[in-house]
Amino acid sequence: MPKLLTAEQIAPELLNNFLRRVYPPLKAEFLIQHGAWWHGSNANRLVIIEEDKVAGYCGVIPAQVWVAGQVRSALWWVDLVIAPELRGRGLQSLFDERIKQMSPLLLGFPNEVAAKIHRKHGWGVRDDMPIDLLPLWPRDVKMVRSGGLVRRIGALALSPLAAFWRAWLMRQNPRRAWRLPAFDPQALADVFERAPRNGLNTAWREASWFAWRYGQAPNRHEYAFYLAGKPESPSHFLVARFITQPDGLRYARILDVFGDFADTPALSDLFTLALQDCIRHRAGQVTLIASRPELHTLARRLGFLFSAPVGFCWLSDDPALMQALSAENYWALVDSDNDAPD
Repeated sequence: MPKLLTAEQIAPELLNNFLRRVYPPLKAEFLIQHGAWWHGSNANRLVIIEEDKVAGYCGVIPAQVWVAGQVRSALWWVDLVIAPELRGRGLQSLFDERIKQMSPLLLGFPNEVAAKIHRKHGWGVRDDMPIDLLPLWPRDVKMVRSGGLVRRIGALALSPLAAFWRAWLMRQNPRRAWRLPAFDPQALADVFERAPRNGLNTAWREASWFAWRYGQAPNRHEYAFYLAGKPESPSHFLVARFITQPDGLRYARILDVFGDFADTPALSDLFTLALQDCIRHRAGQVTLIASRPELHTLARRLGFLFSAPVGFCWLSDDPALMQALSAENYWALVDSDNDAPD
């Protein structure tokens, strides 16, 4: 008879061996070393045990979100996996029942298969958020490195244009933006508090959240923080991450941006300064979830040539919440587990 437990209730090595079996090495080791921080507690990591073996695993990430004009508690549901040899036996329903009891609002970024399943089970699902990609060094874009001859030829053809674009970006003078000399969670929270939300549903960004998400993060040296606007009262912030993989591959992520999205000059300076640092890092690619039209338009102007849709899903017993989340949303790569190793 399968049992549903938390990661607190089983021997760590039992779960660790399962994670190494079902996930790529970078992600497995990240969850093994940092899973308790990532999920807020090992109590938020669920495990199905059958015959003294791990049969399935998933986790939730607690969040505060601004939805329908109020701060609400929610859970991002992530990393659902059933052992391959045990699929098709209904084990996932154990997770479904427990997760729905844990929060009145569930959120997620489903892949195509999961989106179809969620729709059948009454979740709201949409796929109108673009993830944009800037190829600074096209031959070092992940899809090119792992792809075939056609992609490599395309990257080679794009390389001269990319070199011109890097030079153009480095010549810009983003006067309204600056780097934070040291991580300051209150400064970022103050920008969020001042910024117009205009009916958006989004993550609630307060100083304690910034302190957890960035101040306690592994590899804290990889994060950089930028402000724009007036020095005495900045109107925008941007958080970037500069990653170097064990194999030497370098890339960057624009994890979060917030401020007055109608202030295009400030946003442009903010992005330009961050992209100049991406070039100094020699990031082959830069990615961004541009879930506001203003960001997507700006990203296109700054060379984010490629785009793909990102799914978002939500579930609540409250019809007002279900309706609200079908309207204007702003989510970023920092939300859920989008910043996990891949």
